[in-house]
Amino acid sequence: MKVLLPISTEQIISIIPRNVIETSGITNGEYDISMVITMDGEKTKETLNDLEEIPNGNYVDIYFTSTILKEGFGYFIEMKKNGLLYYRDKFYVTSQQDYKVKHKESSIQYKQYNESDDNKYIIR
Repeated sequence: MKVLLPISTEQIISIIPRNVIETSGITNGEYDISMVITMDGEKTKETLNDLEEIPNGNYVDIYFTSTILKEGFGYFIEMKKNGLLYYRDKFYVTSQQDYKVKHKESSIQYKQYNESDDNKYIIR
């Protein structure tokens, strides 16, 4: 799982692609990666095409700009190159910079079960 910032400007993620042999032929500035970002829970999707990839040692840096990243949410990403699965992962969006402090999820989104409710089951 990767951690990203809740910003709408360019960000970089370093990945190890599924097909390592394919990365040996990458030259700087190739733009043939497509990425689908899906927000967990709400299933809001964003598709980004023609993303730049640059080799970085054993990694490949992917440059992208997203407009759906919100603080405190998890996302699923799937990248394709030339129509084939290239990379798949999850990431969490937070502006927290001190990684020694444990992150707590928002209590605003949590609703306590009330026994007086007539519902027998809670499905989420």
